[in-house]
Amino acid sequence: ALIDVINSLPAISRDDIELLEESQIGRVCMHLLKHKHEVKKNKLMLRKILERWNRAILNRPADFSGMDDEARMGRAMAASSERTRRRDSNSNEWMAAHKSAAKLRPGEEGFIMRARLPP
Repeated sequence: ALIDVINSLPAISRDDIELLEESQIGRVCMHLLKHKHEVKKNKLMLRKILERWNRAILNRPADFSGMDDEARMGRAMAASSERTRRRDSNSNEWMAAHKSAAKLRPGEEGFIMRARLPP
């Protein structure tokens, strides 16, 4: 019943964001969403509510139908290149740490007696 009432609330404006943060109803919704005995139907509704609130808080559009194909592709490529860049930087850090550790011998400070696997 509470979830239906929250779901029926009108869209959040910039002024309502402060009230939403002060009420801490988002915290209650997250707790219900993560609760192991909560019904799946309620979890889906809570996820939609939280996504709608996050989009309002972060100023992200909820409807991409007005976006042309070129803009949509550019947005997808930017997100993809960011993930690739993050993955490559993690790999480079691992390689640098692995090479420096490979020069150490047993008994030396910093030597790790186990196999090192990439992240």
